[in-house]
Amino acid sequence: MGLSIQVAPPQPAQPDPTAQPDPHARVLFQFLFLSEVLQWRAQTTPDHVLYTLLNCRGAIANSLTCVQLHKRAEKIAVMLMERGHLQDGDHVALVYPPGIDLIAAFYGCLYAGCVPITVRPPHPQNIATTLPTVKMIVEVTCLGASGPPPAWS
Repeated sequence: MGLSIQVAPPQPAQPDPTAQPDPHARVLFQFLFLSEVLQWRAQTTPDHVLYTLLNCRGAIANSLTCVQLHKRAEKIAVMLMERGHLQDGDHVALVYPPGIDLIAAFYGCLYAGCVPITVRPPHPQNIATTLPTVKMIVEVTCLGASGPPPAWS
């Protein structure tokens, strides 16, 4: 599959002794939830690249800024609440390969007040072995939620 995700490093790398204290450092301690930090970052640094997806050769395949992630997470949260009829604290199995879509779905769950459970999809070349594991994880995830496990065919 050859994809990797890079998280943007904090800036600057070395503190400047003559610099004024970072006003954002104190603000971060005001948040209780990761979703609140993303909402704040989308307002204060909307164009900052948070995630970069690299292909197997190390070239940039995709990236996501603070505001892009925030908007995608909001849309996913609305869909979860309206179509999924999910409530605060419900568990949601996210069956995604590693990547930008998984990150957006994870934050969407947080925005909706749900508990995201990440699950790697079954391997297509070894479906007979990997599908039962994914099925078991999803069923256990649903048992922790308010509803019954999904029907499998």
